[in-house]
Amino acid sequence: MPKSLQNRPLIPWFFLLGGYDLEMQEIRQMLEENGYQEGLDFLDFGLSWGACLSAYAQHFHTSRINVAIELTEDISPPDRYLRIDHHNDLQDQAASLLQVAALLQIPMTRWHRLVAANDAGYIPALQRAGASEEEIAYIRSLDRACQGVGLLDEELAERAIAENTRSVGDVLLVHALGSHFSPIADRLFGKAEKLLIFTEAELTYYGRHKNRLDAHFSSLLQTHQAYSGGGENGFWGIARGSLSTSDILALVEQIPHIV
Repeated sequence: MPKSLQNRPLIPWFFLLGGYDLEMQEIRQMLEENGYQEGLDFLDFGLSWGACLSAYAQHFHTSRINVAIELTEDISPPDRYLRIDHHNDLQDQAASLLQVAALLQIPMTRWHRLVAANDAGYIPALQRAGASEEEIAYIRSLDRACQGVGLLDEELAERAIAENTRSVGDVLLVHALGSHFSPIADRLFGKAEKLLIFTEAELTYYGRHKNRLDAHFSSLLQTHQAYSGGGENGFWGIARGSLSTSDILALVEQIPHIV
């Protein structure tokens, strides 16, 4: 046994990291800063939003508890298993970063709490947590970067807002030019209480009465074709590849009349 592993305390957990954003990056950093080693104590396949448990199907630990963090259960979980999430049917749970810290009995810093607030409740939660405008802008830019948003995506967001925006009642609709919606949502925060961003392959609704979509389309949530989070005024969406183009465009027309 390598000397670095001698007298190492027994760790009961084996972490499987889900889709990347700022919160997931902080979870990884928290694990590393507290002596958890990639490959030995956790796996991180650099997955994107909508990541599934099946990505790790060949890598479940046989003697530790597999802790799946924000992984859609598209396969049966292993016998030794713990799910950490705060989306869909677990929206009443604390942010995943807070859950991991509690599991490991690690004290939270103000930065951790701001990252968790951003992930659980977006900009309104950051404001309630006392974040300054500069902190909010910084955290949102980091979150977009962790999601893979680049300069071109930022430019496409500005073009989409300028060229592909229309209103249906009190809902603002934006036909996105790229696959990243966060640079559009961030730019329009405070300018629309109800926002629907879409392409022919996916959509996300942000804002008031999101829970009406949870109720109206509960079957889509149950079959993992839709996702939801952020509380009553959070977000609801259809992930890329979950529905056909015709179904997506039909939802675009229906949603403004439901919310």
